[in-house]
Amino acid sequence: MILILKSFNKNSLNFFINSILLPNLNFNIKVIPLPSTSKKWTVLKSPHVNSKAKEQFEMVTHKRLIKLSGIKKSELIYFNNFLKINLIPGISLKSKYNF
Repeated sequence: MILILKSFNKNSLNFFINSILLPNLNFNIKVIPLPSTSKKWTVLKSPHVNSKAKEQFEMVTHKRLIKLSGIKKSELIYFNNFLKINLIPGISLKSKYNF
């Protein structure tokens, strides 16, 4: 099973992995940090005369890949439900199954 976790906040992502996910598992786990993606855009402060006055914004998405091995199908269903119940707001979860 492969889990992909995404968040805009790096601290909440690491908190979820270290305090909720890892202590509750008895499987072989590999946590792999994926590269962060950033989106930048520029907005004019004043649309009329001051075209040189601009503001820049950036949105960074942090990602982690978690590989689980040594898990049965029945345990997989319970574990997936456990993750959905205990998911912290601001973190998205995508799971892929390898059978």
